[in-house]
Amino acid sequence: MSSSIRVGMKALFNATQNLEAVVLTLCDQSFIFTGLINQLINTYFLTRKKIIATEYAETLGVPALFSSTVLPELMSLPGTVGAKHIIRKYPHISVPFPAGAIDIDTPFNYEKLSITLQANGFAICPSRSINSCKGTTGYYFQP
Repeated sequence: MSSSIRVGMKALFNATQNLEAVVLTLCDQSFIFTGLINQLINTYFLTRKKIIATEYAETLGVPALFSSTVLPELMSLPGTVGAKHIIRKYPHISVPFPAGAIDIDTPFNYEKLSITLQANGFAICPSRSINSCKGTTGYYFQP
């Protein structure tokens, strides 16, 4: 975890030196959407708390927004320690994100999610063509 965070943070620092805050996400949380990211950002600007975390499955985690004041600590996380270590350390505000508990780490996880989505009216779009999924509740793409 920490090595991925460091790589991303270094890329950001190389791109700009004027970071006010950073939002960290995980690539295996399939239900992250722009509205959630906007809610983290808006909550930060309203409260100016150092950390705005998401809450799911009775835990706090990422996606989370970290103000620039804690970025050096994110850069120095040791070994397999993740951002949750920093979230627990400081006062924070949480944003509910129940779907954050669903992540896709294995083919089994993907298959289970696929069955659930299809049972709820979503369609698989293997061709990555949205037009082939018209008339459904929603769609998702087959990897």
